[in-house]
Amino acid sequence: MKNSINFNSLKSKVLAIGSLVIGASGANFINAQPAFADTDEQFLSPGIVLEKQAPRYENTSDRNWRVILKGTTNNRQWSPREYQIPNQPISQEVHLVVKLGARQVRVYRGNALVKSYPIAVGKPGYETPQGAFNVFSKEINPVFTNFKTGVVIQPGIYNPLGSRWIGVWTDGKTQIGFHGTNRPQSIGRAASHGCIRMHDKDVIELFRKVEIGTVVKIEP
Repeated sequence: MKNSINFNSLKSKVLAIGSLVIGASGANFINAQPAFADTDEQFLSPGIVLEKQAPRYENTSDRNWRVILKGTTNNRQWSPREYQIPNQPISQEVHLVVKLGARQVRVYRGNALVKSYPIAVGKPGYETPQGAFNVFSKEINPVFTNFKTGVVIQPGIYNPLGSRWIGVWTDGKTQIGFHGTNRPQSIGRAASHGCIRMHDKDVIELFRKVEIGTVVKIEP
C-alpha cells in the first residue's frame, strides 16, 4: 500500500544533511541511489539516501530519518513536501524457511522474522522435499491439472490450488510449491501430495512478499 506522507501535518523529524552543486545550469542535488526501496513508488527527489535513525532517537515517539547527499561538504536544511517512507532496506532480502514439523512457513527479512503462516505439508508417501530452493514461478488464479487423471480444473471455488501459486521445486514433470486451498480444514496437517498448502488470504499476502529467485529453505 502506498502511504504518502505530508510533512506539514506529520510529527516526524527529517534532518537534511547535504550540499548543493552549483554549475552553469544552476543548483542540483548530487546523484545518489535510495538506500531503502520497499514501496511500490517513491516520491523522492534525485540524490537522496535514507538512513533510519536508531538508536539515537530510540527514546522518542517520533520517527526520525537522516537524509544524506553523496559527496556533501556542507550541511543545509531541506524539507520535502511529500514522499513515501519505505519500510525496509533493500540490502535485507526476504527469504522463506519452511518448518515441516511445526507446520509453518516463516518469512525473514535478513535475520529478522517478519511473519509466520500455518501450512499443510505432504502426507506419507508424498513428503514435501527438503533442501534449499528458489522461487521459479508465480501465478495468479492458477489452473489445476490432476497429475494422476489429467483432469483440468479452471480457477474458482473447486480449484484445489486456490487463487495463488508460488513454484519452488520441479523434477521436470511435476512441480511443488505454495498455494491456496479449497480445504482449509487441512491446514496444520500432513495432507497434500507434497505441496505446501496455505489459507488463501495467507498465500495472497505471501505472494506479494516474494519474487522470482527468492530463497526457500525447507527443513524438518
